[in-house]
Amino acid sequence: MDSTLGLVDGALGLVDSTLGLMDSTLGLMDSTLGLMDSTLDLVDSTLGLMDSTLDLVDNTLILVDSTLILQRPT
Repeated sequence: MDSTLGLVDGALGLVDSTLGLMDSTLGLMDSTLGLMDSTLDLVDSTLGLMDSTLDLVDNTLILVDSTLILQRPT
């Protein structure tokens, strides 16, 4: 009887260890998804910055063009 209880205890220990490993794996997956989400936020912010920079370049070119038009001799 003691050996059967020992076997059951060992099996339950294995199940407990397996569940602990699954929990750790899910935690790692959650952290990885969080990192991916943060990376996508960074990419989105970078693209927004690039868009704003291109708007600034466009407005600067319009200003230069307007300045050149105003400086033409009539």
